[in-house]
Amino acid sequence: MFAALVGLAFAGCGDDDDGGGGGGGNGNKEPLVIGYAATLSGLSANADQAGVLGARTMVDKLNARGGIDGHRVKLVVKDMRSEAAQGGPVTQELLDEGAAVVLGPPFPGQAVGVVRTAAREDVPVLSVTSTGPEFTLVGGSPAFLAAFGDNAQAAAVAKYARDQQMETSFYMTSPDLNYTSKNAEWFAEAFEELGGRNLGTAKFTVGQQDFSAQATQIASLDPQPDIIYAPMFMPDAGTFVRQLRAAGVKSAIGAGDGFDNQAYLDFAKDAANGTILSTHGVARDGNRVEEFTQDVTKFNDGKPPENIGLTALGGDAVLIIQAAVEQAGSIEPQAIADALAELENVEVVTGTVTYKGTTGVPLKTVAVVEVEDRRFVPREEFIPEFIPEAAGS
Repeated sequence: MFAALVGLAFAGCGDDDDGGGGGGGNGNKEPLVIGYAATLSGLSANADQAGVLGARTMVDKLNARGGIDGHRVKLVVKDMRSEAAQGGPVTQELLDEGAAVVLGPPFPGQAVGVVRTAAREDVPVLSVTSTGPEFTLVGGSPAFLAAFGDNAQAAAVAKYARDQQMETSFYMTSPDLNYTSKNAEWFAEAFEELGGRNLGTAKFTVGQQDFSAQATQIASLDPQPDIIYAPMFMPDAGTFVRQLRAAGVKSAIGAGDGFDNQAYLDFAKDAANGTILSTHGVARDGNRVEEFTQDVTKFNDGKPPENIGLTALGGDAVLIIQAAVEQAGSIEPQAIADALAELENVEVVTGTVTYKGTTGVPLKTVAVVEVEDRRFVPREEFIPEFIPEAAGS
């Protein structure tokens, strides 16, 4: 769904922002207004705080180059406070200010009012940080994800594990969120499809503070699994892994983007070593993620992004809109929506995106990283050949 639920400081998170300075677009063309129904406060604040920072940075870059197809871009951000009931009213405010496309919140449950309200005026919605395939079905059409689906990221970790000759797995699951239940199921399905064998599962509760029972259960397995898949967020992720290692379990840990944050490394310390996780993009010498990290740092008064994956998704979302507007040759909402559905192989910050032939969950590059010496080390970036089916994908 998105990386760890931990607070982070955010500079300049007011309600409205046109993305900063730079050269304007063609003065004869009206501006392109992008609305962002963001969760800048509340449970999922860290996701959209990062997403807004990335979107503002990219809008600033594009405006400095003349905008999108000659249209200066205006980014209007309004806080829905992580409250589903605020989605509709906030989206209506954005539409009243001329939004031709709306960027949406990270949780599908938060997006129902956003999508339904936008759909009444044929305005497409693009979630910046959600990885839930069901987002595209929650409240009408059209709706899209800027990120890959959870089924894809779970499949990517399974594929990487099998490529490393891991034969057996065990997985954690919680019914509290789709992220913590569906990801586990999709990992198990992909792992078995690729010839692996699952040894069992254990349940947990989101927010659980003591995982000693689950750690003891896993430590008693004979043989030990090669990899334990745990679709969690912080602080659960760090607590679970530390207690698992304390119980003597040395298996690799598999995870999704919920582990992708410095807080996990800082809390789990050496216990984090051997973690294999999927994420949205990693900085390598000279690649687009590294370049964008530098752009964000400059835009953010010298402060680097605390989560480059989520921040980069904000940049991705704006680039996706740029590709749709240029393909449509229009900033009319319906034209943008139609063009979005036909996009293929669009280069964004974190890889490539294709919507054609999907229901709004893109075929998109997944990055796999591994923790060594308390550091995230890039391993591979690919689109899995086998991706379990999911509603909305």
